Amino acid sequence: MIRNSLEKLLANKKILIVLDDMWEDNMFQLEELKDMLKVGESSKVVVIATTRSEGIAKKMSTIQPYKLAPLTDDMCWSIIKQKSAFESRGDKEQLEEIGKVIAMKCAGVALAAKSLGHTLQSMKSGQWESVRDSNIWTAPSLEDTSSTQVLASLKLSYSVLPSYLKLCFAYCAIFPKGHKILKDDLIHQWVSLGFSSWELGERYISQLLGLSFLDHFKSSMHDLVHDLARSVMEDEIIFVGNVNNAEGSRFHYALLDDCSKPLGSDLSKIRALRFMDCDKYELHDAAFSSAKSLRVLDLSECAIYTLADCIVELKQLRYLNAPKVQDAKIPDSITKLSKLIYLNLHGSPTIKALPESIGEIGSLMYLDLSSCSGIAKLPESFRRLQKVGAFGLIKLLVC
Repeated sequence: MIRNSLEKLLANKKILIVLDDMWEDNMFQLEELKDMLKVGESSKVVVIATTRSEGIAKKMSTIQPYKLAPLTDDMCWSIIKQKSAFESRGDKEQLEEIGKVIAMKCAGVALAAKSLGHTLQSMKSGQWESVRDSNIWTAPSLEDTSSTQVLASLKLSYSVLPSYLKLCFAYCAIFPKGHKILKDDLIHQWVSLGFSSWELGERYISQLLGLSFLDHFKSSMHDLVHDLARSVMEDEIIFVGNVNNAEGSRFHYALLDDCSKPLGSDLSKIRALRFMDCDKYELHDAAFSSAKSLRVLDLSECAIYTLADCIVELKQLRYLNAPKVQDAKIPDSITKLSKLIYLNLHGSPTIKALPESIGEIGSLMYLDLSSCSGIAKLPESFRRLQKVGAFGLIKLLVC
């Protein structure tokens, strides 16, 4: 279907396609992609692919890959000056040589300069010296020199963050690399976990954007920033493929790829759980049997037949992003989630009705029905959801 659509779209056209920031390293997938972009003699298609991985560049390219030169030290210093508001400082003459040494440590990568510049903005001269002389620069890390230096600069920026912002940033490790992170959705998860309030969440987002830990334009994290989040969450989060061999009781977060199996023998401390690319037909009845502390559950990438009644076991659940439910009904048991604050049914367009007792979820503040065009009438009890739409901070979205 995609191939046919591309042939029609690109037929008899001259077109430039840019595949930016690739990290798909599956050779079969890359070859399939290249074949789809060969649309015949009637079209002239030029493709530019950018990636940080030389391996991906070699697999994807049809000509010799071009390796971009790093920025010069002067360019990095220019970025640091801009991000740190250097020209407005009264001690800039004292700091200039220190700043130039720090710029050299950025290894010609703009991300490192931007993050360090933002960090240095609020620092006094003695702290600039501490950044310059930090042991982080010489700590063993990644094999590639520039990557090592960039990760070191990001670690320095991370190390001086207040504890609440460290927590909010590190939580982003629960998203897969390259995932599009929606601002409001991330804040809702922070609120559900007790990391912030809605108002403070907006401020935290701005701070992470300033540090270049989040990206305005891509709505995602740079892959090296994502590596940093994963490294600081190493002992807190279960990743895909690690569940069977993990001691579940030590983890607080989980990113899994199979919602048809039990999560493990003891996941009593898991507070946030996200499934990715799960296309099973039903949720395992025992999936949440031990996850008694679960506050955030994201099933939005699961194409399951129905939302199982076992969801009622999650007494502490605050946030539920429902799966792509194929059934036309949400189980009545969902109304037993007395602490639920956020309910997103956007991915379930086949839903025809809400449970008649929906009004029993007295804590509910956000309900997204934006794709549920099949709902002709809201239940009478809906009127009892007094917190929905409160203060204009939480939205009720209905088509």
